[in-house]
Amino acid sequence: MFAASSDRTRRFLFEILYFWGLGGAVQALFAPDIGFHGFPEMKYLGYFISHGTIILSVLFAAAAYRIQLTWRSLVRAAVVTNIALVLAYGVNQLLRLIPPYEPGNYFVMGYPVPQGSVIDLFAAWFGPSPRYVIGLELMGVVVFSLLWLPYPLARLARRRREARTGSSRS
Repeated sequence: MFAASSDRTRRFLFEILYFWGLGGAVQALFAPDIGFHGFPEMKYLGYFISHGTIILSVLFAAAAYRIQLTWRSLVRAAVVTNIALVLAYGVNQLLRLIPPYEPGNYFVMGYPVPQGSVIDLFAAWFGPSPRYVIGLELMGVVVFSLLWLPYPLARLARRRREARTGSSRS
C-alpha cells in the first residue's frame, strides 16, 4: 500500500518539478533578471549556476526515475499551477492591508516588472492586472505543452521502431 502511494507521490512531485523547474529556469536563463551585474560578479554567477542546476536536476531526475509524462501529467501540473496562482493572488491582495499598503507581486500578478518583460505586451493586449494574467495563462499553456511534447513524440517513435522491427521479423 505504501509503495504505491509513494510511487504516486514521487510521480506527482516529478511532474510539478518538471514543468515548473524546466519552464521557469529555461525562461530565466533566456531573460535573466540580474540588473547591471555582469561576469564575474557573485550575483551573476549565482544566478546562472542556480538556474542551470535546476535544469540539470530535472533532467537527471527524468533519466534516473524514467517517469513517463502523460496528458494527465500536463493537466495535473496546470491545475496545481492555477491553484498556486489563486493563492498567490490572494496573498498579493492581503499585502495591501500591511504597511506600506502596496500589493504583492508574487507570480508577477500585481504589476509588470520595472525592467520590462513579455508582461508589458500582455498588459497592452489584455489590460492592467489582473487582466494581463490571461496572457500569462496562455503563455503557460504554450510552455507546458512544449515541455510535454517530447514524451508523446518519444512514444510515437518507439511504436514506429517496434512496428518496423516486428514487421521485418515476420
